[in-house]
Amino acid sequence: MSVLLPLLIVLLPMSITALAIFLVLRRNRRFINPLTKSLARAPGTQLARQLSAEQVEVGFGVSELLLPALIPMYIFMQFKERILLWEPISLGFFMVSMLAWVVLVAIAIRRLLKRFDRIRVLRLAYECELAVGQELDQLMRFGFRVFHDVQAGKFNVDHLVIGPAGVFAVETKGRSKRMDDAAGGGKTVYRVAYENGVLTFPGWSESEPPKQAARQASWANKWLSEAVGFPVLVKPVVVLPGWYVENKDNPAVPVIASGYIEKFFRSQRPQALSPQQIQQISYQVDQKVRDLPPGEVGKPLSES
Repeated sequence: MSVLLPLLIVLLPMSITALAIFLVLRRNRRFINPLTKSLARAPGTQLARQLSAEQVEVGFGVSELLLPALIPMYIFMQFKERILLWEPISLGFFMVSMLAWVVLVAIAIRRLLKRFDRIRVLRLAYECELAVGQELDQLMRFGFRVFHDVQAGKFNVDHLVIGPAGVFAVETKGRSKRMDDAAGGGKTVYRVAYENGVLTFPGWSESEPPKQAARQASWANKWLSEAVGFPVLVKPVVVLPGWYVENKDNPAVPVIASGYIEKFFRSQRPQALSPQQIQQISYQVDQKVRDLPPGEVGKPLSES
């Protein structure tokens, strides 16, 4: 009994929690969603579901910290009389047990910290994609059609904008501002220089976002052209929410700040797309993004 007591102390609350969750889920199955048609994706739908999944995993990570507690509890229950009387116990057994406890706790903490880092990155990406999506939606006042979170197998196109100015694949990139830079004040610390396909932030630079946007536009170009039966030119665009972008040349892939979205799209030259062609393209995209069955919108989604 002395050996099983520590195990019961840890597993009993976990078992009660699991039973309560099971009963709640079983009760919820009695309620039926009245919606019958699939829903269209909102900005950041995929990211929101991944974020929800990571938050669930944090709960399991916290429970992992409780399991190593079995080791010191087991030592105490085995040698409680000696410990209470300050009598010596096997030093080798004690050292091996405590080393195992330290290793297990370190592994659990490391996994938990990685989850928190992942949540921070996902939350930033989701909020930035949501903000850009909401700003893009305002373009509908000027005749544009806007779609979000277009799934393409192993990747997704954040936004597709369709209108008289053409078809645009918009990639949102959320990048954090460092606390020490932000404390300096002024616009200079929020400035991004864009030249020769390279984005130069305060303290680092990267060239992947324009390349990624170009690849996604190429995929959308091929997919839409095959779907509608006529050539569709899809132009890539990168949006950096919260940053001031300084273009130092005429890039093949435009990179703009979120506050310039309306100005950018309304300034684009019209393409030779008839209203019927715009409707055909929009129909294909609408069918593709309308793939969420009722009840799946907020469901956690694993990274796989």
